[in-house]
Amino acid sequence: MVPSPPQPPLHPDELFRLMYTSGTTDRPKGVMHSYGNFYWKCLDHILALGLSAHDRLLVVGPLYHVGAFDLPGVAVLLAGGRLVVHRDFDPESVLAAIDQQGITGAWMAPVMLNRLLELPGRERFARTSLRWLIGGGERTPRERILAFSGLFPAARYIDAYGLTESCSGDTLMRAGCEIDKIGSTGVATPHVEISIRDETGAALPAGRDGEICLRGPKVTRGYWRDPERTAACFHGDWFRTGDIGHLDADGFLFLTDRLKDMIISGGENIASSEVERVLYAFDGVSEAAVIGLPDARWGERVVAVVVPAPGRTLDADELVRFCRARLAGFKVPRQVVIGDACRATRRARCSSGCCATR
Repeated sequence: MVPSPPQPPLHPDELFRLMYTSGTTDRPKGVMHSYGNFYWKCLDHILALGLSAHDRLLVVGPLYHVGAFDLPGVAVLLAGGRLVVHRDFDPESVLAAIDQQGITGAWMAPVMLNRLLELPGRERFARTSLRWLIGGGERTPRERILAFSGLFPAARYIDAYGLTESCSGDTLMRAGCEIDKIGSTGVATPHVEISIRDETGAALPAGRDGEICLRGPKVTRGYWRDPERTAACFHGDWFRTGDIGHLDADGFLFLTDRLKDMIISGGENIASSEVERVLYAFDGVSEAAVIGLPDARWGERVVAVVVPAPGRTLDADELVRFCRARLAGFKVPRQVVIGDACRATRRARCSSGCCATR
């Protein structure tokens, strides 16, 4: 055999990959990840999750997404464990893999977990090998966490927070704190620092809402060939996430909303995620998104877009009454969109006549 030519040593600051992301507000941006970013991410997740050679991680998301590739993704290989990769997400195949291959951990987007919890006959699969499942993409409603615990009594649901810009998984819920700190996305991983800052970049105390800022060796140095956008995303060496939240006195992170998802109606700030969490508590709601639409009187009005669980029907008036009993009056949706044809998305618009306006 012809020997391979010698490879030059790689420096931790060298470019490892470009991960493209648009977040929720903009055109796709090429996030630069160095070799150092990637390996510090792997180290943090090995430490935080206690990964070992005994772990078998199920990957059901696309590998171009940090949730699949990085949370904890290939980090399990560095710990001597195994990856089980599914080409597509199918809830029955997921439960079969847990049953037959002894899966110990997985990451799933919220819509994936919804489908798993709604699968008919899900109890026929053995599920005791699963030790944990990481959720991602939003602050998880209490009802979904409790439903997960009912299906997987031997596993813990790990609420998490992270960005493409930081290789994902910046906070993870600490074991044993799931109930006491329900509603939080956990504490920072070992080599991540979190600071809550105001619009000037000044640090805010515990309990005060502000922009979540990060720094640490797994955080990107910026966006590919975009120095202006890179400069705008930093307060000094603190990366600005564009997310709003606060830290409690114990260092647990609580999300409030995306900075640009905040709805301003009649001069009042309304966190769309707060209204969404109430909607998810309504029996029969599978997906929910809350958006602000222009309103001549109020500036913006709160609009809820909901998708019923399979085999269920939803009544807009009932949903409004449910929200009114749990939210301040100005936060209650003034318009409700229901139906599979109007899938819950941040950009939802409906012209099919399935809307109820209050």
